[in-house]
Amino acid sequence: MAKRMTEENAWKNRNKIYLLSSACAEFIADLFLCPLEAVRIRCVSQPDFAKGLPEGFVKLMNEQGIVKGFYSGLGPILFK
Repeated sequence: MAKRMTEENAWKNRNKIYLLSSACAEFIADLFLCPLEAVRIRCVSQPDFAKGLPEGFVKLMNEQGIVKGFYSGLGPILFK
């Protein structure tokens, strides 16, 4: 595929390339953002949950695990 993508073809398809690279970057950023948002929202909605983010990360991971605790809201963040 890389051999077919000459400089001229890349210029012709630059909008598609920009959209694809932007979507990939957004997906990767959401993977890193989701755990932070999960802990932040839990700390805001339940003030007695944790005193800060580091304590909240440990407590959420111990209570619900990595996938269920940190990434349960990934779908809504992706569609946002």
